[in-house]
Amino acid sequence: FSVCDRLQIMKKILVFPSGSEIGLEIYRSVEKSIHFEIIGASSVEDHADYMYQNNIVGLPFIDNPNIIDSINKVVKHYSIDAIYPTMDRVISVLSAARDQLACSIIAPDDETAQICFSKLKTHSTLMGLVNQPKLFQSLDDVKNYPVFLKPDSSYSAKGTCLVNDRKSAEAWMRQYPDCNIYEYLPGEEFTVDCFTKNNGDLLFVSGRKRSRINNGISVKSELASDYKKEIREIAEKINSAMRFRGAWFFQLKEDCNGSLSLMETACRIAGSSAICRMRGVNLPLMTLFDHFEYSVDVINQ
Repeated sequence: FSVCDRLQIMKKILVFPSGSEIGLEIYRSVEKSIHFEIIGASSVEDHADYMYQNNIVGLPFIDNPNIIDSINKVVKHYSIDAIYPTMDRVISVLSAARDQLACSIIAPDDETAQICFSKLKTHSTLMGLVNQPKLFQSLDDVKNYPVFLKPDSSYSAKGTCLVNDRKSAEAWMRQYPDCNIYEYLPGEEFTVDCFTKNNGDLLFVSGRKRSRINNGISVKSELASDYKKEIREIAEKINSAMRFRGAWFFQLKEDCNGSLSLMETACRIAGSSAICRMRGVNLPLMTLFDHFEYSVDVINQ
């Protein structure tokens, strides 16, 4: 394995926050690597304390004005080579402040990070390129219910609601004023795990049906072989419009006609991407090698 020979010095990676489902999957994916030492960091005590050999607790929350200074102190103390952010909001904040960080960040460029963080920016960027649910400008434009309400920067189904009438919609939007109003998609839901190389080539695409969902995370998945060609075509179009790097994913759902419609994109691994690792495609480890400019390839099992 020529990559191993060239990576002479073990790289130290700070995973933040370490206790999220993404942070725990990164640990499972990288813990046995002889090329990377992973150090966890979190704002609260959580399950990462039981998994990471070295887990730092007590960092400020991501919206704290001292977060960059606090992270830089950890980076310098532990000689961290790169930060691996694990939540959408964390990716957005750290990506925007990457010039202030004392090490590199494992994420695509800031424009792509901000597009993924905003549902409106994603919708605008991909308009006319892929099928998307109808976006209503206001409740006055809604003629038929139900509709789906979703905050512009939500993730894991936080703040989302299926409403059946205007009164319910108005009540929900008073609680979440930044909600977007979407056409309701009644069909099956899919997550598509992807990997883009540092030269922009889309190396890997794997769709899976979200058979059972808990707190916005798929806890039971099966490969979506029936849509393999169509999913690949959608992935190629998204990859052509945005500058992804490493692992990323997007979500699809069938509309009332059975056609696949894009719900959102994200520049990180998905909550149940372990199904790829079980097939021999270790997306977090591949992302780390790609970040340090080493070529990777995929051998599906």
